[in-house]
Amino acid sequence: MIIHSALKKLGMRPSDDAYDDYVQDCWLWFSEIFQKYAGNPWSEPKSFLAYAHVALYRRSLNERMRLQKHDNVTDDAPTGNKWGKSWRC
Repeated sequence: MIIHSALKKLGMRPSDDAYDDYVQDCWLWFSEIFQKYAGNPWSEPKSFLAYAHVALYRRSLNERMRLQKHDNVTDDAPTGNKWGKSWRC
């Protein structure tokens, strides 16, 4: 539930192409967040889940921005000639 909530806050929906990939990544990130949490997640579940929600949202946002930046770089790459077509067949 917390993973889907973080992705919803990011503006992603289950119908998005990358949604399932982000869900899988979030499960891995959640494990890391659980292990690195300063307190005891079992004795402080509400504070841990609030912390994890923000952490998952930020991590997903950073990943999305990184991928968009990568896509923008490759989209703007020169194609090889003045007519915009690739040299390759």
